[in-house]
Amino acid sequence: MNWWLFRKFIFQKKLFTESTTVFSIIGITLGVAFLVVSMAGFSGFTESLKSSIIDVTGHVSVFKRGGRIANPEEVVQQIQEASPEVRQWLGFVQLEVLVANKGKLNAVLLQGVDWSKVQTMEELRRREIDTLASGQTGLGEPAYLGKVVAQRLNLKVGDSFKAIWPKVSKSTATRIASKVQNFYVHSILDFGKYDFNERVVITKLEVAQQLAEMGDKINGFRLRLQDSDLSAAEAEKIQAALGWDYSVRDWSMTNRSLFKAIRYEKMVLFFVMLIMVIAAFFNVSTTLFLGVLRRYSQISVMRALGLKRKDVVVLFCLHGLALGVIGLVFGLLLGLLFCLGFENLQKIYPIMPEEVYRMSNFATHLEFQDIVWVVVATILTCFISTLAPAFRGARLSPVEGLKYE
Repeated sequence: MNWWLFRKFIFQKKLFTESTTVFSIIGITLGVAFLVVSMAGFSGFTESLKSSIIDVTGHVSVFKRGGRIANPEEVVQQIQEASPEVRQWLGFVQLEVLVANKGKLNAVLLQGVDWSKVQTMEELRRREIDTLASGQTGLGEPAYLGKVVAQRLNLKVGDSFKAIWPKVSKSTATRIASKVQNFYVHSILDFGKYDFNERVVITKLEVAQQLAEMGDKINGFRLRLQDSDLSAAEAEKIQAALGWDYSVRDWSMTNRSLFKAIRYEKMVLFFVMLIMVIAAFFNVSTTLFLGVLRRYSQISVMRALGLKRKDVVVLFCLHGLALGVIGLVFGLLLGLLFCLGFENLQKIYPIMPEEVYRMSNFATHLEFQDIVWVVVATILTCFISTLAPAFRGARLSPVEGLKYE
């Protein structure tokens, strides 16, 4: 078959100015754009949630069951021998305290870590909303606060507040002897996850140890690996090396049920949004049926000149695919623009309430496999929608078409 004839038939100038063709392309474009936005939104939510968890807990967390770690150097050596993937470790002390400022109280999770390491951790530095200038200090010990904690206590960088650790008296269980420590706000952070923003306060390791009367002991370690995808496998290796006196958890265990729910919801939403694309291809099918009727005489002439029925089928299939590809390209571009607009709109207007979605904001993220699914689903749906009008055109009789010519 002559491909020049195919190009002439499909890419006629008036073909793409007809209202049915224009509306078909617009329908496909909008359907693909919404499909792209929904996929990018779910992937972005997952990536933002994953990032916020890892920034606070590390890829792998190691705790001593029912006790404190008195020999951290030996434990670290065991961990590194079991998992060469570990590139950074951070010992920590963690305790529940009350923070108070001007008559307001808030229960938080105070984490004591090596301050020199915290100062150089890029994942925390990029989450800073506000911080003291270099060289500035306040009254007490420095602390990093989640932004919700700071809002509830009306704290700004440089402001002082108190941390109260309630301790049961050794002489009687009915008496509580509290310890108080003064802190100042060194930085206010947006951890990305509402639970962390309202609960986490980070300070120096030795300050937390002194407050909890732990001496040089720690509660556990935060481990960072070369590759986050290896977290589950490396956690199993570390657990086997340390034994069951320790609890080893990878980052995905923190919200495993949530991640599963997001994955299933993403699949469901993909098929729901695909219905919009399928509806748009009904317009393509209608356009092709109209094309068969309008070009009855042209098809008859070509059939009389030797065009085979299978060539007519291919001709109309290529016609429909051309409309589908054009709509797909415009839809992908429009979807990317919608994603960019959504991210910028979050900075101006709080689209997602933190209290409901437990996330302050998230970046859209379109994965390669999502693009592949969108392209394959669109092209396949387009091809199927062209078959009925294509076979209808192939069944036309050349004699009937030429009778009145």
